Amino acid sequence: MAPASTLIRDAIVAGYAAAVGHVGEPTAGQLINPAAFVAALRAGWTLGEALAVAAPVINSNLRMIGDPLARILLPLQGYNIYSRPVLDAVDELIAVAPAGATEYVAKDFDPGSSRIISVRAANRLGREDDEALHARLASFDDAGNLNAQMPNPVIDLQLTNLAGTVTARWMYRANSQVTAPDHYAVYTAVDGAAFDYGAPDYTLAHASRYVHEITVGNYSDGQQLRVAVETVDAAGGASPRRFAEISIDAAAPDDPQSIDVEVTNE
Repeated sequence: MAPASTLIRDAIVAGYAAAVGHVGEPTAGQLINPAAFVAALRAGWTLGEALAVAAPVINSNLRMIGDPLARILLPLQGYNIYSRPVLDAVDELIAVAPAGATEYVAKDFDPGSSRIISVRAANRLGREDDEALHARLASFDDAGNLNAQMPNPVIDLQLTNLAGTVTARWMYRANSQVTAPDHYAVYTAVDGAAFDYGAPDYTLAHASRYVHEITVGNYSDGQQLRVAVETVDAAGGASPRRFAEISIDAAAPDDPQSIDVEVTNE
């Protein structure tokens, strides 16, 4: 216990970020329950919450110095590693990596499956840091091996034609992406020809906007155009391609044969 005039000063001088106690002689029934106070802090409660459950009564002798919303963090225990199917909302704990670990080898994933892998730091009491969740989408081939890490594919690829000039338009969503896109590769094939994936016909840099579009050439009336678009990251990893097809109508409409004008009086 300390006089009210020196409690704050002594706590700061001693290097404490927070202090709780009485500034006068407590009466019977006013003492803080230390076991309840420490248990609340260990459970992740804030200083203010811990004091509220540990103090039998609120009295004028009781003081708390510090941020009432602060939490006391215990030393790091390690990292909890979770896995779940893409469409499942429940995480399954599959491994615990020790503190200081920078990687962990997880095995025995189902061939052909896709899963969300997440990692959460945990303290010695098992409480996890919910504000620092790191999650990635992982897909596995038919042999159970991890597929190449890649950005998401484009969605809603559409082609529009204006007098033979064709524009390709698509959208990109970053939800659960494994790697960030760097650019888009666009391939074209006309009248049943095969795509040449050796080199794209057009490239478009990725931008922060939701919708992207590019002109993919001018074509003659009656031609059949197919377009393929893939997302490419900075390391060259490419997403699955998306396809669209359009028949070119570049002919101008016929001139009108006659124009009839009718005037009515109302």
